[in-house]
Amino acid sequence: MRQPPSRDVQEIRRVKRQAIALGVMTAISTFVTIVLYRLVEREIFYNPATQPSDDLQQEVYSAASLLKPTQCYHPALLQKDSRRRAGGLSEKVCTCVRHEPGTGDCSAWTDVLPPLRETRCLRGECSARRDIKADIVLLVDGSYSIGISNFSIMKSFLEALVRSFHVSRDTVQFGLVQFSSDPHTEFTLNKHGSMDDVIKAINTMKRRGGNTCTGKAMTHVRQEVFVESWGARPMVPQVLILLTDGKSSDDFEDPSLRLKNLDVEIFAVGVRDYSEDELREIATAPAKIHVYGVEDFRSLQTISFELTQAVCVRIEHRFKTLRDKM
Repeated sequence: MRQPPSRDVQEIRRVKRQAIALGVMTAISTFVTIVLYRLVEREIFYNPATQPSDDLQQEVYSAASLLKPTQCYHPALLQKDSRRRAGGLSEKVCTCVRHEPGTGDCSAWTDVLPPLRETRCLRGECSARRDIKADIVLLVDGSYSIGISNFSIMKSFLEALVRSFHVSRDTVQFGLVQFSSDPHTEFTLNKHGSMDDVIKAINTMKRRGGNTCTGKAMTHVRQEVFVESWGARPMVPQVLILLTDGKSSDDFEDPSLRLKNLDVEIFAVGVRDYSEDELREIATAPAKIHVYGVEDFRSLQTISFELTQAVCVRIEHRFKTLRDKM
């Protein structure tokens, strides 16, 4: 008759079974982790509504409060949009007249995809306008919370913004300030006189790290950047574009008010953990033109066109107003 295994043998077998089960569970867990990582890496888990897909890159003109309200697509994209009507997703929208800048008139009714939002017709892009002048300062958050990879994405966003304007010492000038615990002027308004030089300076900028002291940064811009000795020009529109990923660590209300009292027009862009109330307080009114927010840094591309066109229209309007006063 076969003897039952001893207690020691039973214990050894039990430990072996547990070890095998643990090994299988570890292998499954590792496999699942790798798969999930690959999926996230390929952006499968990102919300398509916030990604720079073909649809989102066909952003409509927007935000010109001065012109007649219409619904219009970027005219250069009309033919591409109209080819996608087979699914019955089209509706009549009014197209912008680009050869009659500033009129807001509409040239024709055209069947295209539904507009993404209610919009207003704008003039041609600022990159083609050599009769417009502006001093634009980019105020960029360089705190630790952003991270090196996101900081690179942010620099690409800034590059796209700069490329939307005709940059020279006689037209649009750019300055760049990075801020965290302390502000640092990366370059002044009169430092670079060409688009290539401005973009090169942006791409070589290193993240400095620290806290998010937005108020101190705006005071620095007012006292050290928007000054004639560093390139600020009288009777020229002055624009500040703030880009931040979080709430300010210091008082921001008084510094922003002081800038606005000097006729500096402020646009505010928030990413991820921003406070919309804070951005509305910082930015020039109305907020629907001057305040923008996205869920992550990759989504900055989805507002690039809208922001640059809004800045362009406001510059044109203010430049005309200042010129009429001369």
